[in-house]
Amino acid sequence: MYSEVVARCTYMSETVMVFIDGTTRFNDFFNEICMRFKGLKPGLFELKYSLPDYPSCALDSDLDMRLMFRSLAEFNRTSVDILVRICNFGANCVADGVQCTAAAAASSFVSVVSTVIDETNYLGDFRPKDPKVYMSRQWREYIKCVDQKFRGGAVEFRQKLCMYAIEVGFVFVYVRNDKWRVIAECFNKLSEGCKWYINASLCPANNFFYIRQLNNVHTCSGVLRQQKHKLMSSTIVKTLINDEFRGNPSLKPHDIMDRLKNNYGLDITYRVAWKGKEKAMKELHGSDEDSYSMLTWYRDTVMESNPGSCFILECDESTGRFQRLFLCFGGVIEGFKSCIPLLFVDGAHLKSKYKGQLLSATGKDGNQGFFPFAIAVVDAETDANWNWYFGILKTILDPQGRVITFVSDRQQGLMNSLARVFPESPHCFCLYHLKNNLQNLLKGNNNSALRVTIVDKFYKVAYSSTERQYHHNLRELLDEGKDLVVQFLSSLPVEKW
Repeated sequence: MYSEVVARCTYMSETVMVFIDGTTRFNDFFNEICMRFKGLKPGLFELKYSLPDYPSCALDSDLDMRLMFRSLAEFNRTSVDILVRICNFGANCVADGVQCTAAAAASSFVSVVSTVIDETNYLGDFRPKDPKVYMSRQWREYIKCVDQKFRGGAVEFRQKLCMYAIEVGFVFVYVRNDKWRVIAECFNKLSEGCKWYINASLCPANNFFYIRQLNNVHTCSGVLRQQKHKLMSSTIVKTLINDEFRGNPSLKPHDIMDRLKNNYGLDITYRVAWKGKEKAMKELHGSDEDSYSMLTWYRDTVMESNPGSCFILECDESTGRFQRLFLCFGGVIEGFKSCIPLLFVDGAHLKSKYKGQLLSATGKDGNQGFFPFAIAVVDAETDANWNWYFGILKTILDPQGRVITFVSDRQQGLMNSLARVFPESPHCFCLYHLKNNLQNLLKGNNNSALRVTIVDKFYKVAYSSTERQYHHNLRELLDEGKDLVVQFLSSLPVEKW
């Protein structure tokens, strides 16, 4: 003789009680639920129940009913919680051919579904496409069962719990959250009495985190995956872009936002994307603070491993704070002796946390390739910093006994210092920078075709191979550009370009 148990069936925020025993057939139980919940349509929902250590068990056949009842007896349970969950239209929520309604309603529903399926054969290319499968689909498997382990400890567990909640579509709150134990409950516990619950703790023997308790069935109405989720943090973004960031460090926050939307179906703000990139950069390259603190070690290592190098590190004597550095490797100094006596000098902005300027001198080797020669990191492109930079450069170049030609832009501090430190060395202006200066001068002219024509004629003047060709091309440039070009060329000493 089978004893009865109480099935607490929950749909949305409403719960009804149904008596069942070992002889209850699934078809009768299913029809009872359809009648008790108003507005619940047959065939559009599925049933799930939970047992200790088994948070999500399927219930869709007579065999499942008998197994559930026997399991309840083994666990000495007199009641069971059953979740009524809506599934996609036309999905096979009921197995073994068991229908959801009484015989007439069931056959009517089946015939409607069959008709819809038959009609799609005539839709051709206009039939609805399958929904896109996002890369976040696997996140549903991050939280499975009791005794599941996380080798990364509490950090890994928290992150995978957040990713699981994002994909399933709910929000949780921490009841306890430290490095030894994490307990979380559904955000809707107070408002709707949701019973979702998880408890995980640290195992001192191996420092792994294990799930100790888990009720993975939601009884609230707030389980819905959304594109914007409050748990989508910069730490998760960092984890998702780590591999790509290694191969593409120039990845921009807008690119990260687009990738997460296209590949994961998630919307994040620019700030979250930017912070995620910063964390990925820190994990890959270390922090800026650590890099600056290791400069003394790096200087000693360079001087030991690369004899003849010039490494000057200046710091504030009272605070030890970094001020500027100069670096030219010994091997590079020797290699430059076989290169063309030509150096391109320029400054560039540093985009790290502490900003600053990078001063550089680059040569050309026998294969017309770049030959990085000397660099310096300073706070700004000032006369004092350029004097300091060229002064050190002179002590390196003078022993070689060659006259070096310098090419640069028209930055005033650079030109003044170069003329002061290397008065005998030829100095030329970079054609690329002159072209940009000319384009900026012509920006007020709305005729873009005229700007292109003038720049093209300016290039012809610069690349003239004979004096006659030079004067011919110059006349054409002056005829085309008139006063603006005359004003521009008058500011350029001929010997500089």
